[in-house]
Amino acid sequence: MLYLILGPSGVGKSVQVKKLRENHPDFVFPKSVSTRKMRPGESQGNPYFFISDEEFDQHIAAEDFLEYAVVHESARYGTLKQPIQEAVEQDKVVIKELDIQGLKKVWETIAAGKADFLEGKLASIFLLPPSEEVLINRIVSRSEIKERELNQRLESARREVEQAHLCTHQVKVEDEDSIEEVYEKVGKIIVPR
Repeated sequence: MLYLILGPSGVGKSVQVKKLRENHPDFVFPKSVSTRKMRPGESQGNPYFFISDEEFDQHIAAEDFLEYAVVHESARYGTLKQPIQEAVEQDKVVIKELDIQGLKKVWETIAAGKADFLEGKLASIFLLPPSEEVLINRIVSRSEIKERELNQRLESARREVEQAHLCTHQVKVEDEDSIEEVYEKVGKIIVPR
């Protein structure tokens, strides 16, 4: 199965994926490819596989992507089909963090018959924030952020939350929930008891 983890910026998607990685070394966590420049402290494969625009175009032409998008009107990011297909065909659990736009692209790829290996093997989990105020606090506590960018993120978060119903599962992240409590909720979906 491929489980897509979705939710607005600041809701804790990355934290949940990290917990799943720590507790389930048998799960597969495919990396995205990106055309953005590598930043200090990053390396090839951490957090992305960095490729050129030409390589990205070659992957598009070869229909290698499950989904891809332009982010912040500059760099492109994409999810390659091959590592996911190999894992799903070996009956492994695959975890991928994505956004609503990405989820819709995955559906388009499946509907076009270009990812038949995912028929009946896809689930999506949307992490719902407790409130906009909590989301704002989480976003601004992570790093210095300009008001314009914060407003853009909030507008994006509102649009995503409005579409949460498109996901197979919704997990409400209560304000008082610890990371472990949210992980328990997510884990019950991915690893049913």
